[in-house]
Amino acid sequence: MEFPLFAYFTYPPAFSDTPLVISNYPSSWTSNYLQPRYHSGDPVILRGLRGWDTFDWGLDRDHRYLPASQQEVLENAVQFGIRCGLTMSMHDHRGRFAALTFASDEARPPVLRSLECYEKALQLVAINFHIHVRRRLAGNCVVDGAKTREFEALKWAARRGISARSSASRNAQ
Repeated sequence: MEFPLFAYFTYPPAFSDTPLVISNYPSSWTSNYLQPRYHSGDPVILRGLRGWDTFDWGLDRDHRYLPASQQEVLENAVQFGIRCGLTMSMHDHRGRFAALTFASDEARPPVLRSLECYEKALQLVAINFHIHVRRRLAGNCVVDGAKTREFEALKWAARRGISARSSASRNAQ
């Protein structure tokens, strides 16, 4: 689709933790972006936080309305080959935010000219990627000292115990 770069961004369950970024962006940009909490002033992330949306963005667009700090993020990204892009923002049922961005160093890649053709397909890509990442991360989580798989087994056992007690009380009646 003529976007050589992509980035998946999501906040961890504890908002104060460092966000997760899966991307092929230059590592020098990614480390620069995460260290000073640059993402908290990124106009792309800030727009994505407002709702479920697919939108294009870029330095060459009219950004006179942006605060200087947000304009600075876009200007600095260009130094790393990130001039414009297309972002799909997602909010799951728990209120967690994630965004999948396809980016380019071109001012206006051809795919943006025909966004209507690709928008739904890209939304499906974003949703499927988001689901896959959440599933992969779920296996590595620890809840109250127990690994997630152990936690799931405990929840299953607790549910079985509750349903067994419910059945016993119905039978007693």
